[in-house]
Amino acid sequence: MPTPSLDAPRRTLLILLALPLLGLTPTVGAEDEPRSHFGLSTPWVESPPAEGQTLPASSISAGAENIYRGDVVTLDIVVSNPAPDAKRYDVEATLGIAVYFADASHGGELIDPDEAPQTRGVAWRGLDLPANSSGRLQLTVVLRPDDAGDMVVDVEARDVLSADDPVQLNFHRPLTDDPLVLYGPVPTWIYVIFFGMPASLLLFAVLRASLGPKHRITQYVGRTTAVFGAALVGGVIGYGIIQGIVDSYMGATETTCAVLDRRAELFTMQSSSSSSGPKSSQTYYQPLIAAEYQSTKDGERKNQIAVGFSSDMVSPNLDALRDYKIGDEVRCWHDNEWPNRFFVVRGYDLGSLFFFGFAMLISAALLFVAFRPWRS
Repeated sequence: MPTPSLDAPRRTLLILLALPLLGLTPTVGAEDEPRSHFGLSTPWVESPPAEGQTLPASSISAGAENIYRGDVVTLDIVVSNPAPDAKRYDVEATLGIAVYFADASHGGELIDPDEAPQTRGVAWRGLDLPANSSGRLQLTVVLRPDDAGDMVVDVEARDVLSADDPVQLNFHRPLTDDPLVLYGPVPTWIYVIFFGMPASLLLFAVLRASLGPKHRITQYVGRTTAVFGAALVGGVIGYGIIQGIVDSYMGATETTCAVLDRRAELFTMQSSSSSSGPKSSQTYYQPLIAAEYQSTKDGERKNQIAVGFSSDMVSPNLDALRDYKIGDEVRCWHDNEWPNRFFVVRGYDLGSLFFFGFAMLISAALLFVAFRPWRS
């Protein structure tokens, strides 16, 4: 008589029960693994203070002494409970405009991850803290590489079992550019143009006033000034635009970015038609994301966490941010020379092409002035 086969659920259950007997443990699929680099097994409650020592005060601190724009920083958040009763804390951290979320220990999660605010909230819920003890959390953030203000992180820990005032902590650190990070050598000819143009213009003004506009030396210096102007507008500006477009294709390596945070940064520009007229304002949104990816330089692969979105010659609108949700893995490119710089949108837009054409037009006009026959 044939043995009846086990149905699928019962067969799966027996396999899972037998795995520990064989010294094996079931593995979780990569798509189900937490992305956090912090171990979940470490308790957040710290060891009680030794005899003769006092309980550490609530605090927030960074391990790094010097913090620069673009850095990845891990903050230690200590919450103390000197009371004789146990407490249960909800902890919330608010990240400033220049600060983007990268990782959090002990199950810290983003508040409203589907939104793209200017400031981001991170929350830990239901953290039990015994009497006369302290707990420690870690929060890893990545800073914007541009000048977006200081590094500001506000933390509030509220006991949900009582009406006590919450513990409030603040981390505020002014940011500067890393002096060890250079943005590449500047070509000598750019220095010649930048310093030669004002010097030539000043000499032309002096000769025009002393020798007159029709003097041969004045005309020669005038031609030189026009050439410098054409080189400044067409050479430096045009060179920068073309280099920005070409580098986004030829100087970048494709990789995969895991989106950690996303923001819609607000910019307001005020203008008026006259000095006495009413001022009008225009609002712009700049999409930005924080992402983790692997870069390759000189054959070495390295994990990177950075903030970016588009290459230099692209100005994407806010709608582009809808395709990049937190937790998504998206196609991106990192700069070959500066691997901590990445973008998910590259190339150029109509604005950069118009600016390039306008610069070339001015440059051509200045060259015409420089080489046309001068009237005697």
